[in-house]
Amino acid sequence: MPSYVFDLRISSQSIRRYYQGQADLVVVRDRAGRVIHLHPRYLRPHLRPEGVVGAFCLTLGERGEFLGLERLS
Repeated sequence: MPSYVFDLRISSQSIRRYYQGQADLVVVRDRAGRVIHLHPRYLRPHLRPEGVVGAFCLTLGERGEFLGLERLS
């Protein structure tokens, strides 16, 4: 199963744009330099008052389907 580790810092004000429908995808670059397009609904469990901040590990299935997003720090 492929996994991607990336760092993310999205303020609560900026993340609101995703939930208001003003933006469709969160685009991040993992630590290996690969670009990942992530639907914002997967970030919702990690939303804190300051926004979504930390290191994360995204795990995908063999066909690219979402399996999990774990907060590392």
